Amino acid sequence: MPLTSTVIPPGAVPVSFPSPFWFMSHDAVVFGVRTSEGRLAKVKAWRSLTEGGALHLE
Repeated sequence: MPLTSTVIPPGAVPVSFPSPFWFMSHDAVVFGVRTSEGRLAKVKAWRSLTEGGALHLE
């Protein structure tokens, strides 16, 4: 997904049913953000079906 602006639309963040097992993956989007110190940080985002669509960021 190419980013042409600084905004990620809410529809681009997938809704996922998280697995009870830590080693199983789920749908998420990964993107980079620039920190205030100028470094690049990797962010993983998804919305949880079990928590009413709550946004999770790692």
